[in-house]
Amino acid sequence: MKRAIFALLLIYIALAPFSCKKNETEEDGGFSITTIRIEAPDTHTWYYLTKDGYSETAHPSQAPRAVSKLWTDAARLSSAAQNNGNAFFTVNTKGLLVVDEAGNLSLKKDLKLFPEKTAGNLVMAGDNPVFHLYENTVLELEADPESVNTQRLADIPFLAMYNTDNGTFFPGPDRNSFKFPESAEVTQVYFDGNELYLSVKNSTQKRNDFSYYKMKMPLQLADFILAARNKSTSSFNLEEIDEDTFEAMLTPQPFENAPERLKKLLDVIPADFPFSVTLSGAAVENETPRTWINNDSPEALLETGIPTQTANAMLEKDYVMALFPDGTGYFAGCLPGKYILNKGNPFCFILPQLPSGFKYGVFAISGTFMTAAWEENEFYETGRAGFILIDLGKVLY
Repeated sequence: MKRAIFALLLIYIALAPFSCKKNETEEDGGFSITTIRIEAPDTHTWYYLTKDGYSETAHPSQAPRAVSKLWTDAARLSSAAQNNGNAFFTVNTKGLLVVDEAGNLSLKKDLKLFPEKTAGNLVMAGDNPVFHLYENTVLELEADPESVNTQRLADIPFLAMYNTDNGTFFPGPDRNSFKFPESAEVTQVYFDGNELYLSVKNSTQKRNDFSYYKMKMPLQLADFILAARNKSTSSFNLEEIDEDTFEAMLTPQPFENAPERLKKLLDVIPADFPFSVTLSGAAVENETPRTWINNDSPEALLETGIPTQTANAMLEKDYVMALFPDGTGYFAGCLPGKYILNKGNPFCFILPQLPSGFKYGVFAISGTFMTAAWEENEFYETGRAGFILIDLGKVLY
């Protein structure tokens, strides 16, 4: 269904179907766009997540079946970031996937941090990725309110950092760092480059209570992690805020306020098409990725008959890139160390088709390689999951 939506969208854009051969261009009334379909087997490799890490597969449809779980509990690539030729991905319950500029893969593990943990919200602190950790206790509380080990929750850092120089993880602040209640957990984190915002859930046998805080960062993010690791947080002052203030930080902004290069990239999409796009990269360096939304009014959704499509995007000095869940992507600029493509004009690319019920997710670039998450998805549950590694240098140059 989603691929059909975007096929119709592409037809709508150019008023004629694309043949999707490499570098073929359709023109209409002065408007043109190049579309590239990534199909050749020697340009990409599929991987699925396993109990111990990941393994190669011919196609996601051939990956072993997996028990569906809530997306917070399922093994999946949940967030992405990139820096200095490396791509980083948090993998729920597993670790941190690192892809270098030569396309080499490695899964960094820490048995004290990752098992049974939801991981995500990657940001870069210099060359080092920082990410959020928490443990979803909703199902445990429903089954047995007394089963949740509060001491275990206390030991979970809600922020951690991976040191790319020595390959080690640094646990950051935990519940005790700010004297949160015994059964509390930091379930959401937002960092705007200057202030850290926290959502804290306090679970009891009868109810969940939420409180919200912000803190002006007295240190650089990496230094804050190290200070918290050394229990030097007594001088850090949290200010309690109301729910509306916290939610305002997370609320998507109108797409018309997005960076100009991102708007130009997606200008080929009709103005009334409902979509949101979450942006990472140098444009939001050291900040939680931001989300913009285009035409999400009930009237627009009713008129188009199309649900809001959620894209991920990267904005770097040399390029801007976006990927929708059906595998339709847009690119403008040049890959690192390469020449500018299509005279700098946006073009469309289409990733290999996924089976019905699957979708693409977060992505990142390392050198000339693109790594994109995929997962089997139904409502809030994820079954099989993995990623595709694409040699864009071979595809585009």
